[in-house]
Amino acid sequence: MYISKRILLGVLLVALLFLPAAQIQAQPVKGPPLDEIKIVVRTSQETGIGDTATGKLDAFLWSPPPSVYKGIPESWLNNLTLIRSSGGSWSILVNPVHDDNSKYIVTVGGKQYFNPFAIREVRYALNYLINRKYIIDTILGGGGAPMYITFVGPSQPGYKMLEDVITKLGLTPTGDEAKGIEMINSAMEAAAKELGGRLSKTPDKNAPAGYWWTFDGEPVTVKFFIRIEDERHEEGLYIARQIEKAGIKVDRQERDRRTCVRTVYGTDPKAYKWSLYTEGWLAMQAYKYVEGSLSQAFAPFLGWMPGEQVEGWWQYTNPEIDKYAMAIYFGRVSSADQYWSYAKKVAELGLLEAVRIGICEQYEYYPVNKRVKNMAWDVVSGLGSRWALLTADTPDHKATVAEFSAQGALFMSAWNLIGGLQDVYTHYISDLVVDYGAFLHPVEGDYIPVRVQYSVYKNYDVTPDGKIVGKIAVPSTALVFDKKTMSWVNAHYGEKAAVKVTLKYLFSNWHNGIPMTMDDVKYWIAFYYIWSTQLGPEDTYYDSYFASTAAPTLEQILGFDFASNDTIVVYGNYVFPISDNVTGAFYVFWPQLPWEIWEAQAKLVAEGGPSGKKYSFENVEGVEWLDLFTPEHLADVKTVLQSFIDSRYVPPALKGIMPGVAIKRYTTDIQWINAHGHAWISNGPFYIDKYDPKSMYVELKAFRDPTYPFTPDYWQKKFTLSTLSITKIDAPAAITAGDSLSVNVNVIEKMEYPQTGERAAETAYVTVTLRDQAGNKVFSGTASKTAAGVFSLTIPSDVTKNLAAGAYTIEAFAAKEAGLAYGTTSSVQLIVKAAPPPPPPPVAKAAPVIEYFKAEPSTIQTGQSSTISWSVKNATSVKLNGEEVPAVGTKTVSPSTNTTYTLTASNEAGTTSKSLTITVVSPPPPPPPPPAGPSPALIGGVVIVIVVIALLAWYLLRKK
Repeated sequence: MYISKRILLGVLLVALLFLPAAQIQAQPVKGPPLDEIKIVVRTSQETGIGDTATGKLDAFLWSPPPSVYKGIPESWLNNLTLIRSSGGSWSILVNPVHDDNSKYIVTVGGKQYFNPFAIREVRYALNYLINRKYIIDTILGGGGAPMYITFVGPSQPGYKMLEDVITKLGLTPTGDEAKGIEMINSAMEAAAKELGGRLSKTPDKNAPAGYWWTFDGEPVTVKFFIRIEDERHEEGLYIARQIEKAGIKVDRQERDRRTCVRTVYGTDPKAYKWSLYTEGWLAMQAYKYVEGSLSQAFAPFLGWMPGEQVEGWWQYTNPEIDKYAMAIYFGRVSSADQYWSYAKKVAELGLLEAVRIGICEQYEYYPVNKRVKNMAWDVVSGLGSRWALLTADTPDHKATVAEFSAQGALFMSAWNLIGGLQDVYTHYISDLVVDYGAFLHPVEGDYIPVRVQYSVYKNYDVTPDGKIVGKIAVPSTALVFDKKTMSWVNAHYGEKAAVKVTLKYLFSNWHNGIPMTMDDVKYWIAFYYIWSTQLGPEDTYYDSYFASTAAPTLEQILGFDFASNDTIVVYGNYVFPISDNVTGAFYVFWPQLPWEIWEAQAKLVAEGGPSGKKYSFENVEGVEWLDLFTPEHLADVKTVLQSFIDSRYVPPALKGIMPGVAIKRYTTDIQWINAHGHAWISNGPFYIDKYDPKSMYVELKAFRDPTYPFTPDYWQKKFTLSTLSITKIDAPAAITAGDSLSVNVNVIEKMEYPQTGERAAETAYVTVTLRDQAGNKVFSGTASKTAAGVFSLTIPSDVTKNLAAGAYTIEAFAAKEAGLAYGTTSSVQLIVKAAPPPPPPPVAKAAPVIEYFKAEPSTIQTGQSSTISWSVKNATSVKLNGEEVPAVGTKTVSPSTNTTYTLTASNEAGTTSKSLTITVVSPPPPPPPPPAGPSPALIGGVVIVIVVIALLAWYLLRKK
C-alpha cells in the first residue's frame, strides 16, 4: 500500500484490551527494544552503503538497485544483510492544464501557450513512446519490472487481478516508438486544423525529428522536471529524447527533490511551471487490496492528481474515474466480484487518461549491518514499514541510521497530519513516533490490532441492483457532530445501519506525560466533521483537500455511541466485501496528537497566526505550510496555547471538560515545545528528543512510560517471516513448435524471522508464464504440487504449435497463496524451433468407377440363360446383389421371372452402383402338323432314278 491520505490523517485502526493501572505498574520495561535511534543524512548511495558496512551506520534507509552493489568490495558485502524491496516505483506525472474556453491553450501572464499534454491521445502515446524494458535493462541494470498501472506493479498483491486490463489495451514492455510518434502527430494535426494555422509542423534539420511543432511561430515546448539524485536522472533524459522524436521540444529542468516537489506539487497547474515530472514512490507496507493505490494513482477526489483538491487551483477532473474509485474506496460495493470489476474499470480509465503513467517497479536492496538483529521487515517494502525499526535491536540497544539526500535535507514536506508528511523520510520518522489503531501485517498484508481492538457485526440485504440495505437499528445514543450548532446530535436515530463495530481503545500517556482520554478521540472525530463541512464561502474552518476524503467517510457513518471511557460503538454502512479487518479498520478514529495541539493548529489555519502569518495545512504558494517543527510556526503555536490558558478556553466539541484540566494540557505542551523544539507530541514507541535541521540530525528516544502497553519483545514475538525462493526451473532448453512443454518449478521456503533456515515448500501458489522476446504473455497457468517443493505444469501443444521460431522466456512465480503478488520470480530461456514442413496432403481417393455392367441377352425365354458381365476400377469391394464378386467378371443366370441385378462398388471415398434388368418371356406356341405325304416305296423309287441320272451326267461330262 502506498502512502494513503487515511494514513496521513491517522484514521487507522485497532489494538488490545486496556489494563487496570495497578497491573500496568507491575509490568516490565515498556517500549521498543532499542533505547535510541539517531537519524542522519548521507549524500551518496555509495557512502551510505560503505558506512553501513564499516559500522558507522546500522542501516541505510535507502534501497539502491543491484547495479550499485556491483562496485562494492566483497569484504563490505560480507558485513551486510541485504533486505530486498520491491516497493519502489517510478511514474511520470503529466500536467493536462488548459484554459476553460480552450482544449489546448493555457494562458499565463497574458501569453498563450499550446499544451500538447492537454490532449489525451498525446498523453496516452507516451505508453508507446517509452520503452520500459530499455529503462529496466539499461538504467536499472535489470533491477525491476515494467509497471503500467501506477502503484500496482507485478510485486503488489492486487496486480494479478488487474493484469487482464494491460493485456486488453495491448501495452507491452518495449512499447512501439513508431506508433507513439504517429499517434502524437495525428493528434497534433487534428489540433492544428482547429487552430487555424497557429499550430504547424515546421521543418528543422537540426531537430531530432527533422521538424518542430510550432505555435505562433515558437517551438511547442514542455518543461520536464527531472530528479537528479538517483537513476531517475537517466530515466528523464531518455524520455526527453523520445518526446523530441515527435517534434515536441523539451526544456530539461534537472533539479533536486526539494525544488521538484515544491514546483510540481506546490504550485497551481494553471501557472504552467511544469509539464512532466519523474515521480518516485515507495510502498510503505504490503496491502492485499487496491482501492487506495488506484485512487491515489488516478482518481482526482483523493487529491493526488494535478490540482490536488487545493481550493482556488485548476483541477484535473474525471467524474467517471471518481465514481468507480470512490465506490471501492468508500465501500459502495456489495461483493468481491463487484469490487474487482470496479477496480479494473478504474485501472483501464486511468491508463487511457494517462495523467499519471506507470514506468516500472524496482527491485532494490536496503543494506543493514549484521550487528542488527530481530528485524521484522515488510515482504514488499523491506525497511519501508514501521515494523522493521520497531522490532530491531543491537547489542547496545542503540542504532544510527541514515537517509539519502543528494542535497543534504532531512525532509521535503511539513510536519502536520492533514497535508504534510508527503515524503518518505517524514514517514520513516513519524511511523516510529505515532501509534495506530491498527496497522498492516508485514507478511499477510491485512490489518492487525495495535491500539484499538474491534469486533464487526453485519446485518444487511443486497438489492438486485447491488446496493447494501442495512437492518441494524441506530439507537438514540449514537451521535454525530453538527457544525452548525457545534454540538453532538443523534441525527440518524431510527435509521438502519449495515454494520455495527465495537471499538475497544488501549490508552496510555502522551509523550509529555498527560494521559490520553476519550476526549482526544471525541475531538478528533469532531475535527473531521468541522473541517469537512463548509457552511458558506467565507467559512475558514473548512479544508477542501481534507474534505475530499473526510466527507465521503462521514457519509458512511450514522453515529458514534460513546459507551464508556474506553469503548465506542459505531454504526454505519461501509462494508468491505472481502475482509472484515478492513471493514472494522474503517471505523477506527485513533488520535495521534493531543486534542489541544489540534485545536491550536485549527486556530492558526482558520484565523491566522498572532505573528500575522497565514497558514495552510497544504503546500500552497504565498501561504505558510503549517509545520510543527518550524521555529516561527512553533512561536505562533505557543502564543495560541497561552491565549487558551488566559481565557480558560475549552473547545465546543468538548463541552464538559473542566477548564483546569485543559489548562494543565496547554501548560505542559508549552513546556514540551521549549524542551524539545517541536510540537509533535504523540503516543508511539519512540518520541523525538532532538531535532537539528542545520546538522541534519534527529534523535529518537524510546518511550518507556509505564502506561505504554507493549514490552520490547511484544512485536518480535508477534510476527513470523518466511519467504519462498525458486531454486530451479526444470524445463527443456529447446522445443519444436507443436511439442508440449513440461515445466517443473522447485520451490523452497526460507525462514527469516525470528528463526532462520530453509525447507522444501509444502504449500505455494505457483504460476508459469511463457513470454515472447518483447515480454508479451503467450501463456500463463497455475502449477500443481507433484512432490515436496516441486510444482509442475505442462504447456499444451495447442499453444506451442502457433509459436514463431525464436527465443522465449519461461517465467515462474511463487507466493504463499493466491492473491499475494509479493512472492518470488525466476526465469529461464527457451528456444522454439520451427516445426518441420507438413507432409504433402494425400491425393484424394477417387470414388469407384463402373466401366460397364451389362447382360446378354437382356431378354430371354423361360428356361433360357443370360450372361451378366462387368468391369470396375478403384473399388475395394464389389458386390452383385449383395454377393461379393471380383472387380471384373461374368456370371450366367437363368431367372424365371423379370429380375433386377445391382452391382455395388465401394472404397473409402464412397460407393457407386448400377442396376440392370433381365426380362423373361414365355416361348412361342408349336407349329401346326404337316399334310399327309407319298408312301415310302414311292419315295425310294424316286431317289433311285435321281441317282442314276446323276451318274449318267457325270460320265458324259467326263468324256469330254
